[in-house]
Amino acid sequence: MTTYDDCPRYARPVTLFDIALRCGVSKMTVSLALRGSDKLKPATIERIQQVAREMGYDPAFAHAGRILSSRRQHGKTVVHHVIALFSAMAPAYQSMFCAVLHGMQAVLAPQRMAVLTVANVGDTQPLPEAVIRGDLDGMVFFGPSSHNEAMLRRLRQLPALAKTPAVSLLHPLPECRHVPIDVHAASALRFEHLLQQGHRKFLKICDDASPCMPSQLQAVQQGCAAQGLDYAAHVHHLEWRAEHARSLASECADRCRQQAISAVLAPSDTIALQVLHALWLQGLRVPEDVNVIGFGEDGSPDANHEGSALTTVRLPWCEAGQRAAAMLLAQITGDHPVEDTTLSPALMVRDTSAPPPDTLHPGAHTATARLS
Repeated sequence: MTTYDDCPRYARPVTLFDIALRCGVSKMTVSLALRGSDKLKPATIERIQQVAREMGYDPAFAHAGRILSSRRQHGKTVVHHVIALFSAMAPAYQSMFCAVLHGMQAVLAPQRMAVLTVANVGDTQPLPEAVIRGDLDGMVFFGPSSHNEAMLRRLRQLPALAKTPAVSLLHPLPECRHVPIDVHAASALRFEHLLQQGHRKFLKICDDASPCMPSQLQAVQQGCAAQGLDYAAHVHHLEWRAEHARSLASECADRCRQQAISAVLAPSDTIALQVLHALWLQGLRVPEDVNVIGFGEDGSPDANHEGSALTTVRLPWCEAGQRAAAMLLAQITGDHPVEDTTLSPALMVRDTSAPPPDTLHPGAHTATARLS
């Protein structure tokens, strides 16, 4: 499985300032030379343009450069060298977004293409000028399907984007290529792990902002049915809201103590860490008293949670970003299409899961889960 650390790093694009430093002239002189201005001597223009070619300068990385390149259409297709990533991810899921973005950049940067990130927060939000003008070669949609469907309809109403290639992550969208990630299998992996450990009393934290919530709930329901367990009797719910994260994490710890819950299923690793901290504050030990399992680790340095030793499910977000970028490049260039191979998860068993205790220990002293 490709992780964050496996993604190749990309070089910073060459700027007018870099060329000016190399040539010993001003940035304005470089700009005039690249446009072939008659205000400069031919020898100066030739020298600066030669240096620009040697350094690999691409004017499409600058907004002014994109405007210049768009003026030389003459009936030919214009490449803007920009892919837009539309995301409706809440703060608790930003590590997933960052991994997708990094994967896209790893594929696009060597092709001298940039990624424009656009927050998808509602139908009334203002769109960037580059999007309104249609200065995009492709679009990627990531996040809850309802947000993305509304944004896609809005963008398709813009004449310049009516036929622009598009790819969706997680959830299929109309007339879009799709990068399938087996989120249901990921959700089932962690619940089956707890069932095999012997857990029968669960607290499922539900967050409508999570793009994976429907699959998480379905996996728990199916897991209970397979074991002959009454879902309502064995699974308790806690509705999560980011603006009340601290109080809800404390409520989660209270309910674990009061309702003899032995395992907490968090919708993300970030929320799992908040719950770990609340349990520690109330003197509940992890995993001796309560198990905590996260979801969606991407292999990035920030998501590994090495200090917390969090049991979680790893999803290949970076590889998904690479796949989405490759699909768009194939559509833009007319190359052979990339296969829609489903990306698989992996269960990462660490220190926050273990067989359940016979009884809870309200007077527990110190949490054994290391907190970051």
